Amino acid sequence: MDKEQLNALLKQLHAELSEADTVDAENRETLRALAKDIAELLDRADDDGASGYQALLEPLKLALVQFEVLHPMITLAITRVINALADMGV
Repeated sequence: MDKEQLNALLKQLHAELSEADTVDAENRETLRALAKDIAELLDRADDDGASGYQALLEPLKLALVQFEVLHPMITLAITRVINALADMGV
């Protein structure tokens, strides 16, 4: 998977995070932080993003556990991004 495809997955995840409306305050803050991190990473998409992708991996894994039951679409999008990062060797 190339960087362009990964950025497309990140955009999809960002959209899913933005559309989530049935979350409690703690999870909403997690969503906001993750969405902010993704947006910043996408803004730097032309730079060498390997370190940015690496930094995003752990928060994505934590979010995956948090949203697995209540938000299956977010979980699916997170899983796709994690798999893409793994395919890229991050």
